[in-house]
Amino acid sequence: MSLALRMIPFCDNVTTTLCMTEPWEPRENGFVWFLNFLLSFVFPVIPWEIFFFIPWVVYFLAKRALKDPSVQKGTMSHLVLFITFFAAFYGGIAHPLGMIQAFASLGGSDGICIVHPPPTALGALGPPFKLYYGFGGHPWCYCLAIHVISVSFVGWVFIYLILQDRKKNKGSGLRFWQAPNPAPRTLHFRMFLFMFVGGVSQAMPYFAEFGTGYFGSQLRSTGGYSKRPFSPALTENLAAWSWIVGGLFHGFLALTGGDDKATVVKVSGAAA
Repeated sequence: MSLALRMIPFCDNVTTTLCMTEPWEPRENGFVWFLNFLLSFVFPVIPWEIFFFIPWVVYFLAKRALKDPSVQKGTMSHLVLFITFFAAFYGGIAHPLGMIQAFASLGGSDGICIVHPPPTALGALGPPFKLYYGFGGHPWCYCLAIHVISVSFVGWVFIYLILQDRKKNKGSGLRFWQAPNPAPRTLHFRMFLFMFVGGVSQAMPYFAEFGTGYFGSQLRSTGGYSKRPFSPALTENLAAWSWIVGGLFHGFLALTGGDDKATVVKVSGAAA
């Protein structure tokens, strides 16, 4: 447990000091408090460790699908569906829960930092599943707001892509989850779009921490996103950097089109 954690008091009915509350103790209007309540339980359980592998697992599965079109699991259609629905839900549905708080942060208020206060050189400011007050105007909060907004917008793009895929699927004789003849370029472009935007914006709040022990104790200490002792800031950063590099790699593949040939999807059942 860090020194910073021991120094942050519970709010005890004061609103001007740096303090924390239990998430079920509302301190603002009911709707915004409810969103903070949800986010205080969502982000600590996000599997940052697993996220690290997504761009690379998808790449190797795509190579396998191209090499052996007879595979039944992990086809090009499955992979396009996975990244599209993952980005639509995680970016276009989950992240907008913090959109109001994000714009509040850009205005200098506590905003999204109520859920994710800026970490110290000793790691996360406090434990998970708490709400924090008094940190508005910190560079971490501004960058975190940009992360929420940018991932939300790219998630909405993927919701639009789902609707477009649905239109293309009508009358094809394919089930809903079988995109008609998806080309590798489609998969690589969508991976680039979500991985790169998500990775850069996720790493951005930590950019604001340079000069505060970032390369020393902070990366080895509890991460500012999850506030889990077993998920150091290094884990959260490696996941973000993996998405950045992986996104650029998939973007290169989409641009060059070296593997760009349609993968035939067998007709199965009635049209969705």
